[in-house]
Amino acid sequence: MGKYKDIDDFINNLAGYKSSNEWSLNIYQFEWKNEEDAKIAEVRRENLRFYLEKMKDLNPLRLFVGEAPGIKGCCRTGIPFTDERVLACERLINKKNKVDLENSFFNKLRIENNLKYSDINCKHTQKERTSYIVWERLNRLEKSDLPLLWNIYPFHPWKYEKNDVKNRKPVEKECKIGCDCLFKLLKCFKIDEIYPIGVPARDALVKVKELLNENFSNIKLKLEETEYIPHPSYKGVRKFRERLSEIYPELKDL
Repeated sequence: MGKYKDIDDFINNLAGYKSSNEWSLNIYQFEWKNEEDAKIAEVRRENLRFYLEKMKDLNPLRLFVGEAPGIKGCCRTGIPFTDERVLACERLINKKNKVDLENSFFNKLRIENNLKYSDINCKHTQKERTSYIVWERLNRLEKSDLPLLWNIYPFHPWKYEKNDVKNRKPVEKECKIGCDCLFKLLKCFKIDEIYPIGVPARDALVKVKELLNENFSNIKLKLEETEYIPHPSYKGVRKFRERLSEIYPELKDL
């Protein structure tokens, strides 16, 4: 039995889920109508595999749970809260406090495992504001303190608006599917605390709180108004950083 067999089984199981409706896409699935989409999905699965294996080695005690993959972030890289610019370590410079790019989490992971972009030719890498804000802080932590990142609905819920594909909020049925995936992920790690990022993720976890407590009685759910992490989108950046500095005091003076 391999060291990461549970991770392999988890990703294979994840890829096997059928989308609940035509407005939802399993970005990790095996079967696609054309070869290019199949190659992109393989990139996502492999990136996620390398990320989860690295995190398993780090033995994270905290899990941060978002709502769903963003079209410019996880939908392209396969890794929650991570866009291609973060993957390439191109967007982590802060004028006041520079991140040590050489020792950043994804710089080492990319070199060790040849992380790839969903744009096979690497001509049109995308940037997502949330990814930058999250990793601009997390890369300042010791690797052993990094939280595991996930989404309550790990597939892409979308809508067609103004002649373009947009993100949408997952419905209750989708969140139930996502919670099943979450439970399987938790069995691969030894998590002590779960922090939702944003109100939708918190609301989804509240609905499965009893089931979580039954199956993972040792895990503390941080669901109260003063405990969950505000989402960093738009006007939430300051509150996100403040809450993160409460969880990680070493980030307080940045």
